[in-house]
Amino acid sequence: MLFIKKITQYIYFYYLILRINLLEKHLKNLNLFQLKIKNLKLKKEYKKNHNLSNLTIRSFSITKVVLKKTLGLNYYNTQIMGALVLSKNQIAEIKTGEGKTLTSILTASLQALTNKTVTLITTTEYLSIRDFYKTKLVYNNLGLTVGLIKSTMSHKEKQLNYKKNIIYVSSNIIVFDFLKDNLIIKKKNQLISSFDFCILDEIDSILIDDSETPLILSTILKKSIKIKYKIASKISTKLKKNIHYIIDYSHKLIFLTYLGHIFIEKLLCIKQLAHNSSSWMILIVNALKVKYFYFKDIHYIIKNKKIVIINELNGRAMPEKRWNKGIHQSIEIKENLNITNLSCELSYMTYANFFSKYNSLTGMTGTGQMSNYEFKKNFKLNVFPIPLNFNSQKKELDDLLFKDKKTKFNAVITKCKELYLTGQPILIGTKTIFDSEKLASLLKNENIYFKILNANTNQEQNIIFQAGKLNSITIATNIAGRGTDIILGGENKYNYSKSLQTIYKICSYSNIFFYNILLTRYKLKNSSKSLFNIIFLLIKSKYFKLMQQKDFLLTKIDHILINLLKKNLNYYINKNFLIESNIIKTLGGLYIIGFERNYSRRIDNQLIGRCGRQGNPGISQFYISLEDDIWNYNFDLKIKNKLNKKFKNNLFLSSFFINKTFLNLQKKIEELTYYQKTFLHKYDNILLTQQNIFFKERKNILNSKNININIYKYFLNFVTNKVLLLIKYNISISNIKKIFNNEFDLKICQQIDNKKKLIEILTTTLFNKYNIKKIKLNLLKNKFTEKIILLKSIDQAWRNQLYFMKELKEMSLYLNYHKKDSFDIYKKEALKLFYYQKKTLINIIVYKLYNTLKN
Repeated sequence: MLFIKKITQYIYFYYLILRINLLEKHLKNLNLFQLKIKNLKLKKEYKKNHNLSNLTIRSFSITKVVLKKTLGLNYYNTQIMGALVLSKNQIAEIKTGEGKTLTSILTASLQALTNKTVTLITTTEYLSIRDFYKTKLVYNNLGLTVGLIKSTMSHKEKQLNYKKNIIYVSSNIIVFDFLKDNLIIKKKNQLISSFDFCILDEIDSILIDDSETPLILSTILKKSIKIKYKIASKISTKLKKNIHYIIDYSHKLIFLTYLGHIFIEKLLCIKQLAHNSSSWMILIVNALKVKYFYFKDIHYIIKNKKIVIINELNGRAMPEKRWNKGIHQSIEIKENLNITNLSCELSYMTYANFFSKYNSLTGMTGTGQMSNYEFKKNFKLNVFPIPLNFNSQKKELDDLLFKDKKTKFNAVITKCKELYLTGQPILIGTKTIFDSEKLASLLKNENIYFKILNANTNQEQNIIFQAGKLNSITIATNIAGRGTDIILGGENKYNYSKSLQTIYKICSYSNIFFYNILLTRYKLKNSSKSLFNIIFLLIKSKYFKLMQQKDFLLTKIDHILINLLKKNLNYYINKNFLIESNIIKTLGGLYIIGFERNYSRRIDNQLIGRCGRQGNPGISQFYISLEDDIWNYNFDLKIKNKLNKKFKNNLFLSSFFINKTFLNLQKKIEELTYYQKTFLHKYDNILLTQQNIFFKERKNILNSKNININIYKYFLNFVTNKVLLLIKYNISISNIKKIFNNEFDLKICQQIDNKKKLIEILTTTLFNKYNIKKIKLNLLKNKFTEKIILLKSIDQAWRNQLYFMKELKEMSLYLNYHKKDSFDIYKKEALKLFYYQKKTLINIIVYKLYNTLKN
């Protein structure tokens, strides 16, 4: 049934593609201005009918023609199919190199006809900048405005860009902007005003791989407990594994045993470690976690004597992020660095929770099928595989298994030497910075030229541009796994720019004697004779003036010479590119060496996807060992021991059995990871539900035109809570009346029979007295002061609640409440904390408002 449904969808999409291509033929003779007018007419038509489906064929056809006229590119039928899938709010699985950026233009331009904001999300800021400049001209020629959000922008610049029809922004920037929006005092400072249509590039990376990592907006606390981290670190060195604590590698948890509790209590001279208000247990467990789970050049690097976190999934540095719950400070102690102050969390958000706010959510990825179940269950999104435009010529060789890492390192170096002699380009994908640096050191010892791409590298774009050239060896962490397109023969624009720099170097000598030597040195000897002669004329010219900019400037010289130079240089670059790419294809294309199997098959497939793009040849092979991290998960060691015995007479093992063994290991880890995410998701859901209630209340106050209504509600809740509490302690109505009269200087003399009437009279009297004070102090028009008090009180209340909830979660996970169901107890305690915080908030607001106007 599902197969028939999918076939029907394919037939329907191909029918639409046929109609789009037919209409394109009628539009291709129109100029850009006429096409813009036609697209704007579609906008007007949507305003009348509100039916976007009827505009799909015309919108796609117009966009297709505009792309051809502006960028000189044609859409493949598979790209159009991908855009149709996105328009149906499904996930398009588009393989690497098939043109996801261009696919998104069709869907974005169609959705922008509704005058609603279309947000295109990328995994990194670099990719959002790249895609913005690549597509900007197309959108402008369609009469649409397009914006880019960068981390370096001012608040006003961001506001202007968020108001555009189409926005390019990275996932972390938009989430942090949303969190900041929930701390503003004035509505005019709001950045994100709508959640209409969202397209996520690499949707599996954002919603699945990064789903466990919360984005936390925090501020530095003045109060610090630095000495405690030092003491906790020293105590952790005295504890013995499996006696004082147990390690769960698969969940990255450490549990203190009964003996561990007693031992620490004796050292600290305290009675109850778990219930001590100073949180010694968490600090000591953190010190142990840092020892076993956080390593330099794997999880973090040290830059300028500061800890910089590394994203394990893509290998990128995250200088703005810090580990919370004291982990960051524990690492600083471990590395003998100055301890930073503890941070206080202001607000908290996960990618899954944020992107679920959008009315329409869709996305693209090259590896979506493996996570189809998770997408369907958590986000109600189906993954639709898009066929390849060209048949794949990629070869995936069997994994090579080695006994230890040392043998594996040597085998990789031997393979690099072998391929380097042929000139075949190599991309080595490592999991950690440590492995990439070690491989680089070994290649350096062999006098083999290479480029390294990891969190310590700044020239990411240039390295990727050269990764497909002859004799190139690129060592990269998972940075090269997503959003990068490695072209065989190198990127033409980069080659052109580099050649211009070469010509500059040759001409700057202005000495014909060195001419032939320089041409040979800078590899321009094989250029055409005309280019050769032009460079010679430039050197001889008396009027030659060169400026070292993006392009060189020639003044007082014949324009014909300039045009000839550019024309011949382009010809030379294209000729060399075709020759080089054909040689590489003959050699077998880009050779991918995976240095280690990742926990997720999707991340491995992302690395494999760097080769064999657009029907080109490519080879991939993984080099694995029995010392790899994948064995840290507590699986049956019989498999490992069985494999170990086979190394008696073999340097390495390679067979279908080994491939299947590691595939099964990855499947088990993925299942375990999914279980962990589901388990932690339950905790996060409670926290995020509470946060949404606080945020909603805050938004109501921020948008309120009559703040008195909100203030009256707080007074009513305050009086109700206080009266009910006093009645609970058997205090009579007459005495309650006296308490209020004394505390707030009220003069209520009338007889009151029941509590309902008492609450009503007390609230009205208290609120009226508050308003009389405002009149006396001429504050009736100054509503902003009241709004600030309300908003800041809510912010502080949520800050306190967030802190208590995190502490409650930590304690419930570690202690497990004496083998009871920790989540049920967490849920009950969280509800109690929430109601307590709400009552406290009401009391604080009323007393603050009342005391602010006190004479």
